[in-house]
Amino acid sequence: MNGNYEIDVKNVKTLEHSPQTMNGNYQVWSNDIKSLVGAPEVVNGNMSIKINAKLKKLDGFPKTVIGDLTVHYGKNVIFTEEQIREVCNISGKVKFYTG
Repeated sequence: MNGNYEIDVKNVKTLEHSPQTMNGNYQVWSNDIKSLVGAPEVVNGNMSIKINAKLKKLDGFPKTVIGDLTVHYGKNVIFTEEQIREVCNISGKVKFYTG
């Protein structure tokens, strides 16, 4: 898919039916997902995961992100940059935000 793909504040519980390859930014904010199963395998752009409190696993994380990854946890950081880079080839920066 070409363009940006945003799943924001929709109480989505799964990422099924997301495009396999994303040519643009991929953003998942404020949903009820527990894993990233169904997310694109390749994101040719930036990826942002923010305030998905139930996300506790890296299952389904994209294999490649050509750009930056931003992760906002709220109060608790669950994954380290090293853990994320073990499952995903990220060409840019990994940025974490809490609070």
